[in-house]
Amino acid sequence: MNKIVRSNLRVRLGDVVSVHLCADIPYASRIHILPIDDTVEGLLFAAYLSDCYRPIWKGDLFQVRGGMRSVEFKVMETDPAEYCVVAAGTEFFCEGEPVRREDEDRLDEVSYDDVGGIRKQMTQIRELVELPLRHPQLFKSIGVKPPKGILLYCAPGSGKTLIARAVANETGAFFFCINGPEIMSKMAGESDSNLRKAFEEAEKNAPSI
Repeated sequence: MNKIVRSNLRVRLGDVVSVHLCADIPYASRIHILPIDDTVEGLLFAAYLSDCYRPIWKGDLFQVRGGMRSVEFKVMETDPAEYCVVAAGTEFFCEGEPVRREDEDRLDEVSYDDVGGIRKQMTQIRELVELPLRHPQLFKSIGVKPPKGILLYCAPGSGKTLIARAVANETGAFFFCINGPEIMSKMAGESDSNLRKAFEEAEKNAPSI
């Protein structure tokens, strides 16, 4: 499953899902979609789905990419049923004001799908960070204390912050990014105070990365 499918199903990597056969799913004749307001930025254009025979459910979110940007759409109504299959003759129409995001998950958030080329390292990071956050009972059952933190080191621009954001988004943890200048100070004791405040803020929003 890619991150869009996982977002619509409200599941994360590693979750157990059950699959059931749905018989007699009709082909959609008309589907009403609306863009998410903070992705259109006042631009108006028609949206198309190039690939057919994709299952779709009322309330689903999907992305339409064009050039260097993408716009998120939400399925408002489907005809003739709440769930159906997009076919060659399916008509999409976009009428109404853009949908406010509210509690909708962002589809452009960084996920494991956006991190490539370091499969071995990502496996280690998931075992050290994601597993204790999502399944702490495993460590309690075997009497092992999970690591309190990990150190990522590499050249600037190699993706360390990207990895941290991906882990936070995939685990549902609060992401707290601290840059060096925000902590350091020429005043005696102020650096310690800034660092203490940062950890207090992270503790208030636990679990946090």
